[in-house]
Amino acid sequence: MMKKLNRDTDSFFTFILARTISRRITPLLKNTFITPLQVTSSGLLIGLFAAWIASNSLWYCGILAALLIETAHVFDCIDGELARITDRGNPFAASLDPISDRFKDIAVIYAAYVQSLNAKIFNLSEFQISTIALFTIGLWSFYMYIVDAHLNPAKNKKASKNNNKSTRIYLGLYDLFVYGSIASLLFHSFEYFIVFILFISIFGIVIQIIQLQKILKT
Repeated sequence: MMKKLNRDTDSFFTFILARTISRRITPLLKNTFITPLQVTSSGLLIGLFAAWIASNSLWYCGILAALLIETAHVFDCIDGELARITDRGNPFAASLDPISDRFKDIAVIYAAYVQSLNAKIFNLSEFQISTIALFTIGLWSFYMYIVDAHLNPAKNKKASKNNNKSTRIYLGLYDLFVYGSIASLLFHSFEYFIVFILFISIFGIVIQIIQLQKILKT
């Protein structure tokens, strides 16, 4: 069962910090009525609520939002694990999973945008901060589109050809998104999070396009 709980590929911080928790919860849900779709939907609601809390600059809101973001991320691990060990997954639930993740991402970026407006980061105008936020949402969504729609299927196809049963750990930019937001909330620097995501989005798009071309040629 533990092999089914693991994915063929897992990002480093997700494997260490989130999957360590989810692998202990998922077996407890195996014989319950709870479905992967219900877990995905619950994770979405928790993520949106976390973003709403994160938009408040009070110190205790930052701690609570960080805990909720991690909880939503753990739920994102549980839904796939539950689908793998119970065969209760379905195409609709599988399609909703990345869509719900993007809603959570955009909500977190918007929360950082609200805080950046209140803090007037780098003495920028409201228009300039709004422009940065729009570019950040667009570029991050495009980066994740490449990963979700193209790169992951290509990786899985290559992995199946190689018939490699071991879990491969890599450092993913989504780790930097999730745990970067958590760290910035805990260290009271969440207003700069949109700038951080803007830069890693640009970097990620370039790297992933190059990587995608290499994978599809093999």
